[in-house]
Amino acid sequence: MRQGNCHPRQYVVKPDKIGCRPGEGNRRYDAGDGKSIERVADVIAEISAGAKEQSVGIGQVNDAVNELDSMTQHNASMVEESSAAAAELREQADRLSVLVGAFKLSNTQHDPLTSNKVALPSGHRQSHRPPSSAVAPRRLAGAQQPEWESF
Repeated sequence: MRQGNCHPRQYVVKPDKIGCRPGEGNRRYDAGDGKSIERVADVIAEISAGAKEQSVGIGQVNDAVNELDSMTQHNASMVEESSAAAAELREQADRLSVLVGAFKLSNTQHDPLTSNKVALPSGHRQSHRPPSSAVAPRRLAGAQQPEWESF
């Protein structure tokens, strides 16, 4: 065996030698070679079809990931808005607690103008009238209030 300018079909690989045999490159086309070529072409076509299916599947996964990202961003903005609203409600509850703390509901006598004065926001003036609860409501004589009777 000699190594030189051989056609690729002429190379012979054996465990102990690599080389080419002259005269083997001139062999004729065998009918079995056509079937092998068809099988290779079929395998390549199957690989191509599988690659196209994978490409479509990857596109669908990409669309789903983009949709999830959009939903996540929307949810994050809603959480931020909810957090801001909760903070505002907390501040309002604190202010309401301070305002309600000015009133005491007990049987003891307190001067409503001097006890538990509350700092009102600027622009509000405190009136010097007694609270409306100090004046008992008048009932009209003979007036019926059926919805309050069961209460």
